[in-house]
Amino acid sequence: MKRGRKSSNNTFTENGKKIWKCGKYKRLSKEDGHDVSYSIENQDAILDYYLANHPEIQVVDNYQDDGRTGTDSDREDFQRLLADIYAKKINCVIVKDLSRLSRNDYECGHYLEYVFVSLDVRFISVELPALDSYLRPEEISSIATKMQSYMNDQHCYQTSIKIRSVLDMKRSMGQFIGAFAPLWVSERPGGLSQAGYQSRNRPHRAGHFSVVCVRGYEQKCDCPEIDCVRDSKPDSLQAANGDELP
Repeated sequence: MKRGRKSSNNTFTENGKKIWKCGKYKRLSKEDGHDVSYSIENQDAILDYYLANHPEIQVVDNYQDDGRTGTDSDREDFQRLLADIYAKKINCVIVKDLSRLSRNDYECGHYLEYVFVSLDVRFISVELPALDSYLRPEEISSIATKMQSYMNDQHCYQTSIKIRSVLDMKRSMGQFIGAFAPLWVSERPGGLSQAGYQSRNRPHRAGHFSVVCVRGYEQKCDCPEIDCVRDSKPDSLQAANGDELP
């Protein structure tokens, strides 16, 4: 039976050989778009393929932040990963590529060149760029690595600019940009609707609803018992079929 021990500097040995207690870290966010190579499943497959050829690396735990941006480190499983590093449970971190660790240029450099080095943690990036701080420590602070980190950071910045540009254009056209279009519904004569305006002039039929929605909301209702009236002005509302706004 193999017997292992842990030294004070966060390294493990087994029968006199150095071994690595590894944490697999995966992250996916909206900023990655529809690139299937970034899916959690594909990240896992790439990491497993790499680890199959490196028996000296033993996976201790999996860490996964799905739907979390890489622009800051306030991610639940990333913080758990750091806690396990400080607790000396793991001494190796592996990611698919550098952007999985972080898309913040400053924070990425901080972890690579200070945190992991000071805690004697081996960092492996399988691709973009291919890094191994144990086998090729000089690559961690290379120009290529710094440039890739900067490009990862700029990807988020440029994506943010593009999104704001589209939203500004829609606002200028009077289109609705919220998550849900507001609806105003009158259910009975003389009663208050959900929006709080009173229905006075329109003779309501039993079971018939009058709905007012703002312009830019493209979804249509096929129910014959609902009247949907589009607003012709982006900043105002019109009443449906004689209903009056206060």
